[in-house]
Amino acid sequence: MQSGDLALTLLVAVIAISIRLFAVTLSAKMSYLSSKEVKQRLRQMIYEKLLRLGTSYKEQVKTSEVVQVAVEGVDQLETYFGSYLPQFFYAMIAPLTLYIVLCFVSVPCAVVLLICVPLIPVSIVVVQRWAKKLLAKYWGQYTHLAIPSLRICRVLRP
Repeated sequence: MQSGDLALTLLVAVIAISIRLFAVTLSAKMSYLSSKEVKQRLRQMIYEKLLRLGTSYKEQVKTSEVVQVAVEGVDQLETYFGSYLPQFFYAMIAPLTLYIVLCFVSVPCAVVLLICVPLIPVSIVVVQRWAKKLLAKYWGQYTHLAIPSLRICRVLRP
């Protein structure tokens, strides 16, 4: 290998790493900003709904459940918007990119990958639906944990 080839390869590697660093940094910033905006908007919507209901909201939902949803439930969305959605779109775009590149090498292999690779996110969605049903059961139990602490706070309040 000549020194000119080595220099060119090194230059291409540095440019590729720089582009990747920029893209990862921008992606992290955008995912943070989008999750922040969604959390703020959802908390605002919960607050406005409680204001519309007035004190009668206690007849429809428990205070502990409202607190849990407004705080921890909304915070869980950061993971969804910050990690899950970007990875989901990557998982959908990657097979197409792979297909295009692999078409130049072997068309039958490209077709097989184009068909099979999208099945991975589909299987993940199926598992998540099953997990969502399971977690819904535990969420109800979790919200009931806050009830004794709220009663203690009301008793201790002057």
